[in-house]
Amino acid sequence: MDGSMNREGLTRKPLLPMFMFMAIFMMGCNFAHPVTPTYIIERGLDQSMQGIAYAATMFTMFLVAPFWGQLCNYIPTRRIVTISGIGYCIGQFFFLIAASNGMMVFARLFSGCFSSACFVAITNYIINTTPDLKERGKQLTLYATIQTVVSAIGFFIAGMLGVISTETPLIIQCIMLPLSAFGMALCMSDDMPFKKAPDKKLTAADVNPLAAFVQAKSFLTPVLVLIIGIYAFGYLGQSIIEQIFNLFVKSHFDLPSSYNGSIKAIIAAAGFLVNTFITMKLIKKHELRKLILPVQILMALPALAMLVLKDFYPLVGCYIFINMTITIRTPILQNLCAANAKPGTSNLVMGFYQSIGYLGACIGGLLAGFSLKINELLPFGIAAVTLVVTALIALALNAKKTE
Repeated sequence: MDGSMNREGLTRKPLLPMFMFMAIFMMGCNFAHPVTPTYIIERGLDQSMQGIAYAATMFTMFLVAPFWGQLCNYIPTRRIVTISGIGYCIGQFFFLIAASNGMMVFARLFSGCFSSACFVAITNYIINTTPDLKERGKQLTLYATIQTVVSAIGFFIAGMLGVISTETPLIIQCIMLPLSAFGMALCMSDDMPFKKAPDKKLTAADVNPLAAFVQAKSFLTPVLVLIIGIYAFGYLGQSIIEQIFNLFVKSHFDLPSSYNGSIKAIIAAAGFLVNTFITMKLIKKHELRKLILPVQILMALPALAMLVLKDFYPLVGCYIFINMTITIRTPILQNLCAANAKPGTSNLVMGFYQSIGYLGACIGGLLAGFSLKINELLPFGIAAVTLVVTALIALALNAKKTE
């Protein structure tokens, strides 16, 4: 965790303090999820709001992530982290007071605009200030591990706080988000000297989020298209499973709500162990492009098995195994994407990468809700097909010659 030095001898602050505040922030990000179904029922909102609210968040995250990636070229990423914490807090306050379907959708759209900023900024900060590829891989793996573990912990804690009242975790969330964002920003270096200066000044046209998509043709390569395709289709499949699995097992096995917290705790512990003892070693010793294919195959197999399994424990085992493959593939894909970006375009590339993943999650959330009305197994079938397609894209990447 020592500070990193770039080619000009500039030293970055150690990442450990930033990671500590980041853990609190990401824990807070998950405080709304476990109480949202109860919140919808208590306020007499439409049951479809569960899927629609999730899709609304992912839609604006998709829309603005490339803009935040572009902005990382022009201002310190620590400033974007601060903006994210304030904006996300305001959005969640709107969510807290929402009393209608329209207000809830607006709140989630607003929150999505700012929550994506922090994730894009942190990824770019690590990439910008860690020029050594092996060290960068280590830090991105640690970042993914923290995200997996604390997200599950946040989900569990919020579920316990929700016993007090539905509003309790939301009020605490509104306090945690800006304070932890400020803490992160204070622990981050000014990364402007680490980055290549943009060729032109930021203009009003650049502030348009859609402009970032137009610029994609200037930095996308065939290899990057395949990498981002793997990320997007995989995110789509995992989002469908995430939205449907808990509802499916609850309705079939008549389980108390506390079981979900136990599963999340297992995922948190297993995710930590997998990334600490497996993923980091794989990234150090093997070519990343060769790793992603077996990971995607291992992700698709349990999704296919869920279509035929009937018993509780095998289903839960498949769900946990899918989550483990997600913890492995996340740092691998982040490293692949950053390593294949053209010089000076990594901020734009990572913003676009995050954005297309959010689009996959948005589509996944909508598909989960609509397909469930047709047949309860149809969402699992769509997810399985999507993950098989993801493995095929990984096969194409594996066969692609190095550019």
